[in-house]
Amino acid sequence: MPAQTVTGPVRTTELGFTLMHEHVHTCSSVVRLNYPQEFDREAALREAVGRLSEAYRAGVRTVVEPTTADLGRDVSFVAEASRRSGVNVVSATGLYLHVDEYFHRKGMDHTMAMMLHDIEKGVAETGIRVGMIKCAIDRELNRNAEFSLRLGGKLQKATGLPVTVHTSPKHRTGEIACRILEEEGADPTRVVIGHSGDSEDLDYLRAIANRGYVLGMDRFGIDKFLDTPARIRTIVRLCEEGIADRMIISHDCSCWKDWMTEEVRLDLIGPDWRLTFVPEVVVPQLLAAGVSQSDIDLMMIGTPARLLECGDAVPNHAAAQRKVSLQES
Repeated sequence: MPAQTVTGPVRTTELGFTLMHEHVHTCSSVVRLNYPQEFDREAALREAVGRLSEAYRAGVRTVVEPTTADLGRDVSFVAEASRRSGVNVVSATGLYLHVDEYFHRKGMDHTMAMMLHDIEKGVAETGIRVGMIKCAIDRELNRNAEFSLRLGGKLQKATGLPVTVHTSPKHRTGEIACRILEEEGADPTRVVIGHSGDSEDLDYLRAIANRGYVLGMDRFGIDKFLDTPARIRTIVRLCEEGIADRMIISHDCSCWKDWMTEEVRLDLIGPDWRLTFVPEVVVPQLLAAGVSQSDIDLMMIGTPARLLECGDAVPNHAAAQRKVSLQES
């Protein structure tokens, strides 16, 4: 069964070592639209390709980029970076934290149709199809978060594609995300509860994993949320409890962001926020701490491949819309 990448379908057996939450291209869409002279596309591509190429040399073969339109998604840019670097990239649809009033006013059915076009036909006129759904809740359930989560749940049920959810473990909003996604009929085994690795609360993490969800241990290198030793300890403990098949490991790192120079990157986050940190540092530390190679393979290869399977069974627009209408009637 294939996964849908920005350069076309790829057999999941060929995805290899996979980072399930990174960003190749993010930008301020307002700046891009109104001040295009600020964007040097070739320079940006060189930077993104450089970071992806470093990851490839470190053993990374696939990156999932949950960058939605409201985060500055540019699938043509990402496809070119993928081709130049040799790294497979999976793009996403859905909505992040700040849902534009347009979507609220147009309503859920209209927004669903827009996102289904990304999945079935491709983004805009590029023909580049997405293979992931993104939704988000931060500190609380507000109007935007509920719209984003319900959209993500409906899209997952209609298409079978995997979902990744931005959450705030400090505020336990992963629990809220689980509830709303389940209300919309989403399959927990196809959902990553993102940023779970920011938490050392094993009871919170166990409860989510025991519902079938995948824990996103996906902010390695961002010590301001939790340092690396604590993240390692949490993963080791959960592996000891048999939860390796419900975890993925990543960085939430940006290859190129329009406002982030290298100096800003180092000052705000630090030197470990890079696509090579997991393969070069985290994996060896996990092995040294007693995690088996088979569990590493599950977290970095097996579970990502399972999640990214999309096949050719995505329903057509009309069928998906009929499902939404029946659910809401």
